[in-house]
Amino acid sequence: MQWSGFEPEPIETHTFVAPIGDTIYYFMTASGNALSFSVGSVVGVMIGAALGSFSNGHFRWEACDDPRELRRQIAGAALMGPGAILAVGCSVGQGISAFSTLAYSAPVAFIAIFLGAAFGLKQLIAGFSPAE
Repeated sequence: MQWSGFEPEPIETHTFVAPIGDTIYYFMTASGNALSFSVGSVVGVMIGAALGSFSNGHFRWEACDDPRELRRQIAGAALMGPGAILAVGCSVGQGISAFSTLAYSAPVAFIAIFLGAAFGLKQLIAGFSPAE
């Protein structure tokens, strides 16, 4: 049954992978695009986080201690984008959306997130020992 005047919309979940891209694209071409929910959600999260940290007195500027730390953070940030695309969404999207819709990719993504976090923490805390 079709209601007159209404087009059916596909069901979508909210992630932060595509909305961040949409936000960057919007700020590059703001005069040619209409403001969308995804852009509003990214800007809203940033404003809300800033207001929350200012109101609690927790806002502070931080910088890297040394060049090694800066390289590590830049490499991690650069790997997050392609990782989110390869995983068809971010870890929040896979954890909340995929499991809630009973997607077959949810357990695989969860195991990969867990193993990646364990591997990263081992490297961060203990470092890699050379092969003997």
